[in-house]
Parts: sequence; C-alpha cells; structure tokens
Amino acid sequence: MKDYFFESVEFDPSKAEYVREEVFLSRVKMTTSCWEWEGSRDKKGYGHLYFQGKNYLAHRFSYALHKGKFHKGFFVLHKCDNPPCVNPQHLYLGKQEDNMRDASNRGRIRGAAGGIYSDRLKRLEHFGNTFGKLVEQRKRDA
Repeated sequence: MKDYFFESVEFDPSKAEYVREEVFLSRVKMTTSCWEWEGSRDKKGYGHLYFQGKNYLAHRFSYALHKGKFHKGFFVLHKCDNPPCVNPQHLYLGKQEDNMRDASNRGRIRGAAGGIYSDRLKRLEHFGNTFGKLVEQRKRDA
C-alpha cells in the first residue's frame, strides 16, 4: 500500500507540473478569496475530479498539486469553511480529531452536552470502563 498521495502516479517531469496545474485550474473560478471548484460536486459541496484513472476530492488534489504529497492518513481541512474551495492558501493538513473539532466548532455536528458526538464518546468511555473492569475481575479470579 502506498503511503503518500500521488506516490503511485507517474508523471513526465518535463511537463507534469504545467499540464496538471493548467488542466486543474481550467475548472476553477478564482475570486479574491476562495478558488471555487466548478467541476462536479457531491451533496456536501466538495469538488470531485477524475485524473489518470482515479477519483479525487478536488481540495485534496489541490493541496498535493500546490504544496506536495502528504500521508493518506491526513485530512485536508478548509480554513475558509467553504467545501468547493481549492485555494491552497485556505487548505491545511489535520488528523481525524482536528476534523471533528473543526466541524463541531462550526456547528456541523452536535457536540457538547446532549449532542450526537458527545453521546458516542460517552458510550465509548462506558464500554472502555466496563471492559476494563471485566479484565481486572478476570485477572483477580485467575
């Protein structure tokens, strides 16, 4: 399994950067702030593109194109909170917990007391505590 985005894609070094960026930017509407993806989008507004036999999220593709390859375990997050934006200045890498915190802070998931996210965390903590108590009991009984 490849560790880095684009690692498995072979490019002609003499023209790859020019061709990739030119084709990519032909589907972008640049404003003074966000670069809006004008190609296909999903229900949440995130851009999608098909490149060399693979489907990519447009903002992840933009990050790799402009800033370089990154480990697949990372999320590409938006500073601007605009899903179709592919402006590399608005994109940064984060982990799953950063993505969840960002979504909660921006009101896209319910966090805090009584919310879906905190309910799941409570169930996980309860399961962990219950499982831990069971393991301790079995150690004592052995």
